[in-house]
Amino acid sequence: MPMQSPNLDDRTFKDLVEAAKLRIRQHCPEWNDLSPGDPGIVLLEAFAFLTETTLFRLNRIPEKAYIEFLKLIGVRLTPPSAAQVTLVFSLSKPQPQAVEIPLKTRVTTANSPSGADAPVFTLTEAVTIPAGETTAQARAYHCNQVDAELLGAGTGLPGLTLAVKHAPIISPTSDKLDLIVGVETTADTFEGHAAAVRHLDKTYRIWTEVENFSDCSNNPYVYLADRQAGTISFSPAVHRKDDSGLMKSAPEALAAIPPAGQEIRVWYRYGGGSAGNVSENLLTVLKDPVTGVSVTNPEPATGGRDQESLQNALTRGPQELHSLSRAVTARDFELIATQCSGAVNRARAFTQAQLWAHATPGTVEVTLVPEINVGAGQLHSITADNLQSHHIETVRKQIQTVLNSRKPLGTHCIVNWMNYKKVSIKAKITIHREEQAAQVRQRVLNELYSSICPVKLPTSTKAPWPFGQSLKAWDVYKIIGSEPAVLSVDTMQMIIDDVPDTRIVDICADAFQPHAWYSGCDERVFRSINDGFGWELIARFEGEAVERIQSFPIESCHSIRHAGLLAVTTRVSSHISSVKISRDCGQTWIAAQQFQFNIDDIAWVDRDGFPYLILASEKGLYELSLQKKAVPVQILVDAKLPEHGFRAVTVSSALGGRTFVAAAGYENKGVYLSSEGGKSGSFQNIGLAGELIEVLSVQHKGPHRYLWAGIAAPGSDQGKGCFRWAFSESAVNPEGWKAYSRNWTAGGCRSLAFQGAIVLAASYRLGVLRLNSDLHNPEWETLSASECGLPLRDVGKLETIDTVAGAVSSNVIMAGSLLGVYRSLDSGLHYAKCSQHEFSDEVRIPPNWLFYSGTHEIEISN
Repeated sequence: MPMQSPNLDDRTFKDLVEAAKLRIRQHCPEWNDLSPGDPGIVLLEAFAFLTETTLFRLNRIPEKAYIEFLKLIGVRLTPPSAAQVTLVFSLSKPQPQAVEIPLKTRVTTANSPSGADAPVFTLTEAVTIPAGETTAQARAYHCNQVDAELLGAGTGLPGLTLAVKHAPIISPTSDKLDLIVGVETTADTFEGHAAAVRHLDKTYRIWTEVENFSDCSNNPYVYLADRQAGTISFSPAVHRKDDSGLMKSAPEALAAIPPAGQEIRVWYRYGGGSAGNVSENLLTVLKDPVTGVSVTNPEPATGGRDQESLQNALTRGPQELHSLSRAVTARDFELIATQCSGAVNRARAFTQAQLWAHATPGTVEVTLVPEINVGAGQLHSITADNLQSHHIETVRKQIQTVLNSRKPLGTHCIVNWMNYKKVSIKAKITIHREEQAAQVRQRVLNELYSSICPVKLPTSTKAPWPFGQSLKAWDVYKIIGSEPAVLSVDTMQMIIDDVPDTRIVDICADAFQPHAWYSGCDERVFRSINDGFGWELIARFEGEAVERIQSFPIESCHSIRHAGLLAVTTRVSSHISSVKISRDCGQTWIAAQQFQFNIDDIAWVDRDGFPYLILASEKGLYELSLQKKAVPVQILVDAKLPEHGFRAVTVSSALGGRTFVAAAGYENKGVYLSSEGGKSGSFQNIGLAGELIEVLSVQHKGPHRYLWAGIAAPGSDQGKGCFRWAFSESAVNPEGWKAYSRNWTAGGCRSLAFQGAIVLAASYRLGVLRLNSDLHNPEWETLSASECGLPLRDVGKLETIDTVAGAVSSNVIMAGSLLGVYRSLDSGLHYAKCSQHEFSDEVRIPPNWLFYSGTHEIEISN
C-alpha cells in the first residue's frame, strides 16, 4: 500500500460553509434566513470556495519547494552539449613551406536559418598543412572560447560562489578543456607536480571539478560547477565530530579555499546546442581567414544537444537519488551513458552472459544510440548510414572512461554502438469515403516512421522502438489502425532488405551458442541467433567472395574458452585468398590476412589449449595460429609431394586423447590421416586413391567417430555417394573404407551433415538425401521433389544444394542453394525457406539490435 501524505488542512467546502453558518447563529441570531438563495449565503459560499482552493494549494508541495529539494540533493540542469566535427583544411596547390591554421580559428556556414545566427565552430587544436601537401584535418566544437576570464578574488572564507560572464558552459568534452578554473598561487605554496597554467606572468593552480565535496582527501583543490547557471562554487564549512563523537566548536572547510586576495580565472567554452548538428560540406566559411586556405566538413557535425528543460529535471531528479552516482544496475549504466554525453540519445545495458556463451562472467555491455538532428517531417532520413555516421569513437571512449570510474569492483564494462536492421511496411488499406487519400496516406506514413524509430525524438510523445523487440503483424495493424480514417487493413507485408537470398556457399551452426547459425553468400556473412527465424548482416567484405565459414566445433574441444571463435575465408582474386577471424560470434573482426594461394577448406584444431586453423589450399596444408602477426606454417603431409594441394580437411578429437586430422589431396591422390593432431610427417595415406573427393566430415555417434568422404561426379555421372572410415584408438582400421552408394543417383556429393545416426548429403541433382547408418544395409533416401520444400530447378527436379549443416543439440537442419537458405525442423524430412525478404507475421532481431524504418508503401482504396 502506498504511503499517504497527510493534509495540512483537511476541511472541505461543506465543512467551511457549516462552520460559517454556526458562527452566524452564535453571533448574529437575527440573521435567520440561511437558505442558499439568501444574498449573504451566496457571498459566504463564494468565500468558502476560494478558501477551499487555497487549502488545496496548501496541501500540495509547491513546485518551487520541489525544485529547492532537488537542489539539496545536488540535481542541476544539464547544460547544452556542443556538436563536434572533423574539419578538412585545403590548399589549391602544394606550398614550399608549411601552412599553419592557428588554435581557436573559427569556422561557420555560408547561410544561416531564417532569424537565427549561423553556428560557429572553434578549432580546439592548431593544425599544420605540411610543405608539399594540400590537406590537413582537425577537430572543432560548436562553441565560443573564453580564455583567462577574471571571476574575482578569493576571500579566504568558505562558501565562495562566483559566476562567469557567458552562461551556459557546455557539457564536458573528450579533450577535457571545456572548463578550467585556475587560482593564483605563489612559489612557496605551489607543489612542483601540481597542474598549473601561466597567464600575465602569474601562475594559476588548476583546480578540479567534482560532483560533491564528500571525499576530497586525495585532492583538496576542488570546486562545484553549475554549468547551466555558469556558477563556480568552492567548499563550504561545517561543524564536524571529533574523535569522541562530539561536535567541534569551530567549523571546518570540506576542501581547500581560495586564499584571500588571490585572483581566480577561468578558461571555458560556452554555446552549443542542437543548432550545431549541421550536415556535411556546410562549414565552408573561415571567420578568421588564413591566406590560400579553404575548409569544409566531409561528415556531419554530431553530438549537439539543447540544455535540459526544467520539467525533465523534475522527473529525472528522484531517479538520480536512487543511483547514488554509482553504476550498479543496468538502469544506472544507461542513465550515466546518456547523461555524460550529448552525443547519445539512448543506451541499453545488459550482462553479456545473458546473450553470449563466450562472454566473460561479470561483463556488462552498454550499447549506444547516437543523438541525431531530425525534424518531425524528416523521420524517413533516419537510416543506418545516417546513424552510423554519428558513431564517434571519441564519444564512445569518453563514456567508457566515465562508466569505468563508476562501475563496481570486479565488473568489466564494454561500450559499443548499436546495430540496426531496416524494415519496410507495404500495406493496402481501406479508408472512409469522405477522407482525402493523400492526407490519410501521409498521416499513416508519419505514424509508421515515428513508431518504428530507433531514437527518442524531443518533439514527439511516442516512445522509440524498444531494444531487441520483434516487429509483429499486430504491431503494424495497431500503428495503422490508430489513424481514425482507416476502415481496414486489407494486406500487409514486412520487408527486410539484407537476407542471405543468393547462392549460399557455406552454412555452419555454432556449437557453443544455442540456436546460432552463420551463412555466407557473395561478399556478405549473416548470423541468426534464433534458428534461422531472423538473419542479420554481420560482415560485408567489399570486393571479395565468401567461400568458407567455420565456427569452432565443440567436438574438437569441450572447453568454453574457444566459444565465439569464427573463421571466414574469402576469394580476393585469382590465386589470392583471405582469412578473417572473430572471437565474439562475428560482432568484431580481427585484421584479415591475405595469402598467395586459393584456400579450399578450413578446420579448427586445439593444441595444448590454443586454437589453430588448418588451411587446405592449392599449395598444400597449412596451420595458422591466432597470435598477432602470425604467418601460416606449412604442414608436410607427403615428403614425396611437398607442394601437393588439398581440397578438403577435417578434424576429430576426444578419442583416446588423440586428435585426428584428415585431408583429401588434389589429383585424386586419396585421403591422408594424422593421429597426432596434424603434425608434419605424421600423415599416412589411408586409401581412396583415384576417387574425386569433394568433402570430408566427421560423424560423432556416441563414443564412435567416423570419417566420411563425399565423392564428386563429373557431367551426367550418377555418382558414387560416400565412403566411411571408422576411427580407432590404434589409428588402424581393419575394415578400411566402406562404400555407401545404394540408391544414390544424385550426381556429386557437395556437403555432409549428421544428426546421430542420420547422415545428410547435399547433392547436385536430388537436393538433400538421408541415410540411416545404423541399418544393416542402409540406402540413401531421396525426398519427394514436390513435397520436401526444397527449391525446384524445373518441374519435378530439385535445385542443386551446395551446403548442408546440422545443429549439435536440436533437430534443425539448414541447407543452402542458389536461392537462399532452407530450414528443416524434423531432421531433414521437410524444408521451408527461411531467408525470405517478406514476412506476414513477425520479424525478429537480437536483443542488442534496433529496427529503423525503410521506405514504407501505403496503397489506399475508398
